[in-house]
Amino acid sequence: MTIDYSDDYQYWDNSEAVTVTVRRAGSNEEVSVSIAVRESGDTSSEFFNGIRLRGDELLWHVPVALMDSNEIEPGDEIKDAGNVKYNVQSVVKAGVGNSAVEFQCLCKKQR
Repeated sequence: MTIDYSDDYQYWDNSEAVTVTVRRAGSNEEVSVSIAVRESGDTSSEFFNGIRLRGDELLWHVPVALMDSNEIEPGDEIKDAGNVKYNVQSVVKAGVGNSAVEFQCLCKKQR
């Protein structure tokens, strides 16, 4: 028996709506995501996907199920409800068991 965890995002606390701009081959596709969670990278001693965090990064958790079959990749953009834009630096597609649950996106705020 296989358990499907792909809809676990429905139980996330402190979620917010974002827009993900997927940049591929000269085109930009915007995907509205109703549930995402941000997490502060506020310590210089943590690592993410082999990258040492400096403290000005932000980690966005974006459900795979809400991305309309799009993959988030470095160079894409996440925009929060306040129109603050974040550049995706690195991405890990995390799962539980056989279920792809979320994209963990290490981002830097655009200036």
